Amino acid sequence: MVLRKDVVGRCDAATRGRLLRDRLFMVRFRGRIRRWRQDKPGGLAVIDIPPDLVTELGGRRQMRAAGSLNGVPFAGSTMLVAGGGFCVGVSQAALRASGVAVGDEVEVRLERADGQRT
Repeated sequence: MVLRKDVVGRCDAATRGRLLRDRLFMVRFRGRIRRWRQDKPGGLAVIDIPPDLVTELGGRRQMRAAGSLNGVPFAGSTMLVAGGGFCVGVSQAALRASGVAVGDEVEVRLERADGQRT
């Protein structure tokens, strides 16, 4: 189930409440892969999530996430970034499978992993 703001906005109050209570959000965006820490060249790779999409994922908190990078499935975890940012970690295996590297811009589809509720 994917909820979009325009769909939720057209629902009656009871349906809207049920959808929001049991939601699984999905977002799509373009993002650039970067290192979590620039001083660790072999370390964790992340993609920053645009601030206007954070609420649609359930807010700025750690959670398991699943989605795709350029259409190739991957799983990761979201992380808080100092200064109010939010990102998702991308494993080296997911980078290899997607044929991308740190510094590349990618199409990202991301949703909360199954079984999580707000």
